[in-house]
Amino acid sequence: LSLQRLGAYNDILTDTLIDDVSFPSTDQTNYALLQIRRYAIRGFFGNIATRTAQHLVISRVDLPGAELQLLELPSLKRFSESLNSAVEKDDFRRHMRRYLSIYLPDCPFEISGTNIYVMKTHEATIIARKMIKAGEEIKYLSGKRAILTEEEAKDLIRRGCGFSIVESTRNQTTSYLFGPAGLPNHDCKPNARLTSTGTTGMKIIAITDIGIGEEITVGYSVGYFGDDNCECLCKTCEVSCRNGWNSEDRIGFHRSPEASLRYDSQERHE
Repeated sequence: LSLQRLGAYNDILTDTLIDDVSFPSTDQTNYALLQIRRYAIRGFFGNIATRTAQHLVISRVDLPGAELQLLELPSLKRFSESLNSAVEKDDFRRHMRRYLSIYLPDCPFEISGTNIYVMKTHEATIIARKMIKAGEEIKYLSGKRAILTEEEAKDLIRRGCGFSIVESTRNQTTSYLFGPAGLPNHDCKPNARLTSTGTTGMKIIAITDIGIGEEITVGYSVGYFGDDNCECLCKTCEVSCRNGWNSEDRIGFHRSPEASLRYDSQERHE
């Protein structure tokens, strides 16, 4: 799949199945308790257009049925009908299923919110809702890569869209990652890693044991957050008060309560 085609699939599906998820505003004191609740499911199924999917995805585990229901939504129906071939329509449904799968009952993670990067609002974060053992593939946290030309990669970086660019040392390719596998945040001491599967697939493997309520993180490139990641705001940098946490706008901003689970668990694995 080309960057443009897979990007179009991803945009409309994240608008429908991810971006509409709302994270309730909360203060620092009760956020640690709220983070492991199922905001994602409540938000995802909070509107009339997708309520039928709640019964099909969660209760009946009927992804094909949920796909059919969602393809009746005006925006998805128009988009699907605009695709030129049966192959394109099948690819679109496959990508839809990647996102639908994260709401299945056996999914070991959920989408929650964090204000660690933007202090006044919450952004997405991936939180474990089941114990995940080191070496285990994190079910449903998968994605699809679009192989990039050198010019496409440079253009994405120039436009500030390089956050999902993946360089594969195995097959010497540069790709753009789409799907749930692109959702985990960075940490300088990540508990999971991205790995290729097949020609253009991507999955995430746990590096350490990941406890319930712990954020699932991966490592981005060394210079992604400036020289030697000097602007990094990950939780490891937060507890060490280094890199981005030494900047003037961060000095005095107290550590987020939900960080405790991450750090305590991390220290046990060291």
